[in-house]
Amino acid sequence: MELLENILAAHGGRENWEKYKKVSVTMIGGGTLVTLQQLPQNRAERTVTAWLHEQRAGVKPFGAPDAFSDITPQRVAIENESGQIIAERKGDAHSLHQEMKHGLWGPLGLATFNGYALWQYINFPFFMLLPGIQVKEIAPYTERNETWRVLEVTFPDDMLSHSKVQQFYFDDNYLLRRQDYTVDVAVEEKNTFNVAQYIYDYREAQGLRIGTVRRMYHRNDDGTPNMLDLAIWADLSDLTYHL
Repeated sequence: MELLENILAAHGGRENWEKYKKVSVTMIGGGTLVTLQQLPQNRAERTVTAWLHEQRAGVKPFGAPDAFSDITPQRVAIENESGQIIAERKGDAHSLHQEMKHGLWGPLGLATFNGYALWQYINFPFFMLLPGIQVKEIAPYTERNETWRVLEVTFPDDMLSHSKVQQFYFDDNYLLRRQDYTVDVAVEEKNTFNVAQYIYDYREAQGLRIGTVRRMYHRNDDGTPNMLDLAIWADLSDLTYHL
């Protein structure tokens, strides 16, 4: 697909991405969704690591200075450097996602949400090359006098994601400007809400580029964002790729 190939090239190219196994960033973040889950707002810096060719990610520290999270579509866990499993949940992608709808998330739910979200954000757009992911171009979208081309991505059942179908909006330079999806794990299913996330401040490391500032807002029925409700924010730095 012409659009996808141009997007991959604009973010550093398929061949460059294929050389590496993992990527790590430093992150700070928060938002009203964290408060809704009755979790503390922690603005301390954390290291996020994402595997590039499989869905796996972790955040460190997580809850305690020597603890870290580790998520895959079959397992979410919080462990420490001594090898102790502090908490663990096993299953498949569907059951791990469904578990987050039963009351408040707790540490394992937060680890799951952070893991699959950040994996996608810092492995963007190359995760679209992984097996089972379907990509198609849909009608363009105009916002603030700009017209963006749109990719609709459908995730396979064996992969964790915000929602199975998501939309990604690209400017004339083939850089991501906005991402739309649905969060159905806020507290209960009745609290499902639609999201418009905006991406800014592209940075390059080792020839690959990602947007390092993300702002997620509730999306109104007409597609516009509610700028008064910042559900999630994340700032990324120290982007490093690992062989």
